[in-house]
Amino acid sequence: MNMAGSKRTRTDENTPITHVITPIRIVDPSKLSTKKPRRVAVKFVSEDIRNKVHADLVAAREVNEAKKAEERKAAEKAEALLEEERKHAESRARIELVMSSVSAAGYGTLYEFMDELINTKDPIRSSQVSRMLISRGEALLDSIRSRQPAMANEWAIKITGKILAQEGETLAEHLRPEQGRRVTDVLDAFSLERLLADAERLAPSLCKLLRKVGTNDNSSRKDRDLVLITTICMLTQARNEKSSEFQITTCIYLLAGGASRSQFDVLNHAGFTLSYSQAIAKVKQLGLERLKEIVGIAKTRAFMLIWDNLNIAFRKGEQRHDSKDTFENGTTATLIPLFDVAFGGLPLDLKPPRTSRLPALKFGPEDLLPTVAQVQQLEVAQLWHIEDILFDAFPELRRRFKDEICPAPTVLPIPKTCPVAN
Repeated sequence: MNMAGSKRTRTDENTPITHVITPIRIVDPSKLSTKKPRRVAVKFVSEDIRNKVHADLVAAREVNEAKKAEERKAAEKAEALLEEERKHAESRARIELVMSSVSAAGYGTLYEFMDELINTKDPIRSSQVSRMLISRGEALLDSIRSRQPAMANEWAIKITGKILAQEGETLAEHLRPEQGRRVTDVLDAFSLERLLADAERLAPSLCKLLRKVGTNDNSSRKDRDLVLITTICMLTQARNEKSSEFQITTCIYLLAGGASRSQFDVLNHAGFTLSYSQAIAKVKQLGLERLKEIVGIAKTRAFMLIWDNLNIAFRKGEQRHDSKDTFENGTTATLIPLFDVAFGGLPLDLKPPRTSRLPALKFGPEDLLPTVAQVQQLEVAQLWHIEDILFDAFPELRRRFKDEICPAPTVLPIPKTCPVAN
């Protein structure tokens, strides 16, 4: 009987039976491998194939060109390094040749050779050195500063200080008013544009330095020239207190504007103006000059007078109850010369006739003499001052009666004028 062959291999019946143990594998459901996507062939047309081949060729060409460019740059860099080394070698050789020649000529140091070359008296060599310094001097100074910045900066500061000191002395002498010059002439000739032009002419280095330090080309909020000339005038006044052409004008302006004495002290310490006492002296001098001019005009030609009553402010540096700012009446007069009118050239008939009579005002003793209350207040004030003088002479009395001494009486108010009714 024939039997079909088995798929399993037959084992020897004498071989012991072996059991194959299959290992247990734990699978995480969240990490199950996804099913591989089915691959589908894409149908390409001939145009797509040509475009892809062209793109691959372009990309390969760009890669080759980039590689060649890098190789070319590396070659150029290597060539530049070789050229630089060659130049350095030639430079060292030339320097050694020159230094050996300098030593052979009898110069002990390089400084001796350079000093004699720059200060040579030979006209040809001196001309060569001068042309070299004119054309390449700035580059030499830059090289010196890059080599030794501390030494170069210190030298530049020292030389600049000498130049600025000379220019400052010249400018201070220029801004000093001449001996006997009138205040009127100083005020008439005052001009910041003129002062700035004189400063740039007499002290160009100072003006350039201040422009570099204190101005900004992009700033348009302030007049930079005004700040510049004000600073220069303040610096010259600090150098020489008699260089006060700018300060004379500012003190007259501040005094006319009612500036207090404390403001004068602050601005005077800053060099912006004169002191308060000097300002008062300048105003008095100005008044005498104008009065002299008025007298001269009155003696030579006809003139007109225009007057008016103004409220003049009197400022107190520190106001108290008995010392406050006041506004008092004052009369101002303006003289107008009549240049084309001779004496007697204005007949009286030019004056319009009066259409109203003068007011009849009767003044009695009560209008001219102080009242009883005012007399009593004055007596109390005088008595208080007499007692105060006594206590100053005898301080022991002041300490003994300090609880019984009354405070100073109130200052009598200044009566205000009022218009007269018709």
